[in-house]
Amino acid sequence: MKKAAFIDVDGTVTFGEASWEKIHNYFGLQDEMQDHSSRYFSGEITYQQWAELDLALWKGRKIEDIHKALNPPNLIEEVKEGIDKLKDAGYLTFLISGGISIMVDEVKRLIDADFAYSNIIGEHDGLVNGTIEMVVGEKSKLIKRLSKEYEIDLENSIAIGNDYNDIDMFEIVGKGYAINPAHQGLIEKSELVFYSDNFKDVISDILDYQ
Repeated sequence: MKKAAFIDVDGTVTFGEASWEKIHNYFGLQDEMQDHSSRYFSGEITYQQWAELDLALWKGRKIEDIHKALNPPNLIEEVKEGIDKLKDAGYLTFLISGGISIMVDEVKRLIDADFAYSNIIGEHDGLVNGTIEMVVGEKSKLIKRLSKEYEIDLENSIAIGNDYNDIDMFEIVGKGYAINPAHQGLIEKSELVFYSDNFKDVISDILDYQ
């Protein structure tokens, strides 16, 4: 059985705005973004409905502009070096992100992670068509599927994240580690908590602790 590191992207290996937020800000949709977010966190709408409402705001806009809004990603220091250390220690490296594939796939390329899973914006003739393939919703469900597909021992695997939507990921692996956490619930589920802008340093400490 293999072991893996399941790693969030927005706020974990990147800094600044999350990918959904970057797109809204690029198009000047901050008020609409806040309204949808508030409705989700109040329980009025589901995660899927939240995504669909956001996508409706982007429908008909150029995919080219989405690329401009998202890339290049703002990586924290020495992410690739940290990924290399995980690989050298025998971990498969998975980026598991609720963000947008246009950015997450570029992060994967830049840091040479083994795999990347994120949400895919639908397009037609170079325009956003208002649909999205929700590859990553509840992260634990995806990770359970991946563990079977790649014969991964979850008890000997780790997760690294920073926010509320990483909690369920932490709950199904052996150890979860928080970087610059934005949510108290994640801190409570974490084996260790790091406040650092250098990913390689964090990984070195994790591997020493393991």
